[in-house]
Amino acid sequence: MSNHLISIIIPIYKVEQYLCRCLDSVVNQTYTNLEIILVDDGSPDNCPQICDEYAAKDKRITVIHKKNGGLSDARNAGLDICKGEYIYFLDSDDVLPLNCIYTLFKMITKEDAEIASSSYIEFKDDVQLPKELSHNATYSVINGSEVLVLLCKDNPPGIMSSCMKIYKKECFDDIRFPKGKLYEDARINYKIYHKCKKFCYTHSPLYYYRIHEGSIMANTKGVIYDLDAREERYFFLKKHNEPAAQYCLEQLCWDNLIISAQPSSFFNTKSHLTSPQKALKKFKLFANDFLETNQGSKLHRFLIKTFFHFPKLYSFLYKISPWHFRKAI
Repeated sequence: MSNHLISIIIPIYKVEQYLCRCLDSVVNQTYTNLEIILVDDGSPDNCPQICDEYAAKDKRITVIHKKNGGLSDARNAGLDICKGEYIYFLDSDDVLPLNCIYTLFKMITKEDAEIASSSYIEFKDDVQLPKELSHNATYSVINGSEVLVLLCKDNPPGIMSSCMKIYKKECFDDIRFPKGKLYEDARINYKIYHKCKKFCYTHSPLYYYRIHEGSIMANTKGVIYDLDAREERYFFLKKHNEPAAQYCLEQLCWDNLIISAQPSSFFNTKSHLTSPQKALKKFKLFANDFLETNQGSKLHRFLIKTFFHFPKLYSFLYKISPWHFRKAI
């Protein structure tokens, strides 16, 4: 296998209790031709010192110390200086099996793909994880339009994240993460997939995702925060005549309908991007577009049409049994 340089970009902020385990999993990768970029995003704990200590022991490590600017800004700082032909993003509280990079790199080079991606395992503190997985992971190869459909269906696991993937560097030639936004991955991945001719995916869990109270995913209501990102994605896909647009449109109908049924206590911070009233208005706009097409199942079309005319019925059903009703749709 050719020995191309791979840049691993790791944004770091307030993770001193997790950082060493993360970095050990990177420096001990079986694929060794790595450029490891640690972006200290103004971390107020001992993370800056830990980064410098690792850099002193491993010449492959470059440390950027910068003023806090958030995850997107930190990733962009790494992108701006990386020299690798391929790029991998890793969150600093997560862990990699030791053959992660080797396995993904073997896939992406064998298929001459733009992206190779894996599934993941969730874990909590001090859980013992397999150090290595099979080097002979099975995988599938699909094109950009097909992966966009999977993205809009949010399936398979990991398809939405910018982590868990090796990218050809040129994927980011004209793309950067949006600063100051949550769910930044959802705001760029569809643009990258649109340009992609080959995308490799393995169900092997080559990424260990840590679950803890301080994580972004544990502290936000996703359907609220990334709703504008989903709208941007829909209009982009529609403009470029991507088949995935139909799935995105239907999802926007359900997302806005779900938000319109939430009690006022659900909207308890100023950082939310919508309200029940705005969501209901958006639902009607998107539902009108959806019902003018022949998309979706007969059941979904019937339900959306019914709730278009009787939105209070949805609120009533949701209040009775939100979990079971959401599973039904």
